[in-house]
Amino acid sequence: MTRSQLPKRNFTPLSEAIQVFPVAGNNSIFTATTAWDWCGAWYVPFLSFSPSSTLPSRPTQQATQIVLKISRAAHGGYLLALIHSTAKAYSLLTSPSNPHPHVLTSHIQFLSPVLSSTPIRLTVRPLKLSSRVSILQIELQTSSPSAAKYLGPESLSYKTHTLGIITSGNLLTETGLSFPTRECVPKSEIPDRETECEELIHPSFFSDVAPCILKFTGRVIKGSYSVDMRLSDRFGRCTKDIWYAREDGEDWDLESLGVLCDFVS
Repeated sequence: MTRSQLPKRNFTPLSEAIQVFPVAGNNSIFTATTAWDWCGAWYVPFLSFSPSSTLPSRPTQQATQIVLKISRAAHGGYLLALIHSTAKAYSLLTSPSNPHPHVLTSHIQFLSPVLSSTPIRLTVRPLKLSSRVSILQIELQTSSPSAAKYLGPESLSYKTHTLGIITSGNLLTETGLSFPTRECVPKSEIPDRETECEELIHPSFFSDVAPCILKFTGRVIKGSYSVDMRLSDRFGRCTKDIWYAREDGEDWDLESLGVLCDFVS
């Protein structure tokens, strides 16, 4: 089957891509599926063996080479967004009268990749619950069906791929001391995106390598992006001077900010 004959796949809105569903009878377990178009290329190395000699006078030798297999997996920003979404859903479900829907801090450990279109389980363990903040441990897991296949459904086990410690609160009701902070970029120095910027055009292969990048509109200072993608003329290396907007017209929120990391890093 040629590429043009492949069935067309519908893109997944961000709200659906990070949506989690509580398991009936258990408020601490949620399920979801990693959306294929919010995942990116993942290079998996494996060893390939082939005979290098078949002469009768010498035993057959094995030639070994490392081959990179390209797969598609959820990157860290998308997994972070799923964990943030779970923290919010858990709070709204268990404390509807005094929820903590806003993530304040995140400590995330990425242990192993999660392939696209994979059913996942998110398990919540509350570490501290108070009137002002909640501290949750959230594990993003996939099942290991091989054991259940031979030993029965009760033997189904889960592997943890991402571990998060989330502190959340309610920014709408937060009161207390505040401290003045310095603006990273003064408003007067932010370029006009209509007159001083141009649309960011990515190479065509990005639609296969990182289709999530098509979900956002980017603008850069005119003539700056093609020089070096790794630096900004104004701020130096390891800084990108790019304006991004969601293609669906929605504003950025605490859940969606995670996916932004997947294609600006």
